[in-house]
This record gives sequence, C-alpha cells and structure tokens, in this order.
Amino acid sequence: MRSNDRPVRFLTGHGRARVILIVAVVLAAGLDRTAWSASTRAPAGILAIAAGAPAAQAAPESGRKAESRSKSSAPRVELTAPKRKFGVGETIEVRVRIANGHDVGSVPFHILYDPQVLKFEGGEEGQFLKGDGAQTAFFAAPTNTPGELVVGLSRLGNGDGASGNGELCVLRFRVLARGKSGLEFRKATVKDPRAKIVQAEFKTAKVRAK
Repeated sequence: MRSNDRPVRFLTGHGRARVILIVAVVLAAGLDRTAWSASTRAPAGILAIAAGAPAAQAAPESGRKAESRSKSSAPRVELTAPKRKFGVGETIEVRVRIANGHDVGSVPFHILYDPQVLKFEGGEEGQFLKGDGAQTAFFAAPTNTPGELVVGLSRLGNGDGASGNGELCVLRFRVLARGKSGLEFRKATVKDPRAKIVQAEFKTAKVRAK
C-alpha cells in the first residue's frame, strides 16, 4: 500500500439498536475497477471493519515459556489448493482457512501471484466470520499492480469476534500458461473487533501448471 490509510468513522443507530462504528480504510491507491465482480460486496479499496472501545491488555510474560505459549495459541491463516499441479485452462480454487482463531473481527490481506501463469477470476466469502449469523463485509479484487490481489473480510458491529477454525474465503484463479506460481500473503493481519492487530502466522502455497 503506497497511500496513507486514513480512517473515516460513521455512527448510526438509535434506541436499543446496536451502535455500529464503521471504519473505512483505503487499502490501495487504486483498484482495477473493471475487475469488480458479483462476488464483490464492498467498494474496491474500502474495508469496513468493526471498532469499539480499546481492549485491556494482560501483563506480558517473559522467556521461552511465553514465546512457546504465544506461538502455539496464535491464529494461523493458511492458503490451500486441492492439488499442486494443474493443466492450462483449469480453474484453481484456493481456500483461505484460519485455525486457533479467538475473537477475530477482521482479516484483511493482499495475495501476490505470477500474472503470467494465473489470472484471478473471483472470490466467495467462507463461513468463519458469519457462521453465527453476524453481518459481514467481503470483497476481493485485483489492484493496479499485475499479480496482486486485495481481500477484505470483516464482521460489522460492536459484538464479539469469531473463534475456532474455519474457512475465511475461496479465491478462484484460471491457469493461463505452463509454469510455477507462488501464492504469497502481503500486508496480512488478523484483528479483533476493536481493530487491534493480533499476532498471527501466515502460511503460503505454490502451484504448478503443466
């Protein structure tokens, strides 16, 4: 992201209705608007994320014990493909999954891939963030940089986040030519419902077109 992110807040609701604070975040300097598809449920470049009061922080532990506990309990976000090798013309469904999620409010990220080998064709939101009936915002679209895709995933409102394991989204690519392509995370974060970044691990993937 080469432009400065600048949050803009809106307050809505009255009576006993929940007060929803939407933070509009500019994710990229410009997206390829011609690539918007029916799967895009929010304007390209805008990620709506829930925000609220700051979370209390526990006193940090020190030493190997704290480090080991942090790694074992941290959320893990992983890219997975049904197989490693594909033929030219095939469609690849890359699944983005999360494990060890706890109070997750949003998971924004970029994906880098080889545009000579793969072409992004669309995405669908998974059930993890909306599994308990929560309202969510989702979009997936290429940026102006070839081989770069931006994805926004967020729960809306000031309630609790999602916890456990599940599927965040599915991203579809078409194989254009023979070769290898990595699928790598960039600018990826896991945030709680108050937009606080949570320490997390991100695992990439590779595919080969024969």
